[in-house]
Amino acid sequence: MNNIFSKKIAVIFIILVSTFTISSKGEAKKKVFLNGMDLSKYLIVDTVLKGVTVKFDKKGNIYLIAKGYNFTPEKSDKNKNDSQEDAKVDPKATEFYLVTFPKPAKANIGYDIDLMINGKFVKRIYSNDGQVVYPITSSLKKGKNKINLISKKKKLKGGKKPSGSMKIAIARGYESKGNYLIKKLIWTVSRSSSDKKKIYYQNKVIKK
Repeated sequence: MNNIFSKKIAVIFIILVSTFTISSKGEAKKKVFLNGMDLSKYLIVDTVLKGVTVKFDKKGNIYLIAKGYNFTPEKSDKNKNDSQEDAKVDPKATEFYLVTFPKPAKANIGYDIDLMINGKFVKRIYSNDGQVVYPITSSLKKGKNKINLISKKKKLKGGKKPSGSMKIAIARGYESKGNYLIKKLIWTVSRSSSDKKKIYYQNKVIKK
């Protein structure tokens, strides 16, 4: 077995990345706000909010009001380009990784997920895997790379029902003293045990 799975994992976020919008077929995307912060532009992880008030406006946008919690998004320029974004990332973060965030840690989401890069199979994430941090730099070419995530529903042994969820991310970071330091999430996809389709195809073009 590859020894990368025996190393400790340290996840550190500098820039929060957009992953959360709600939409339905034929309708405009609805936005979710947390204490006034647009969650289509920022990702908050490993946080439990208690005593939250939920409001809906006339457009169907959702407002989460969490008194006593303070979230301060990093200021950004709407016109900044990719090179300006990269300049804010730790210059040591030159490696690329496949990273997963299962919720809870022992979840079994009922989907196996294949990672394909430029049409080639790279890694399979099993439905009951714990957190995975898998280096993918060597599978990327200089310039644009097409990333595909293929999620396939599976039957669980013993009639067990799937549970929990998993966030799968392509990220940049580096290794230091046996730890993987994740500095930027480039692309994230969420898969849940409540998803209904037998197969999901999702893709993204990223630059190396």
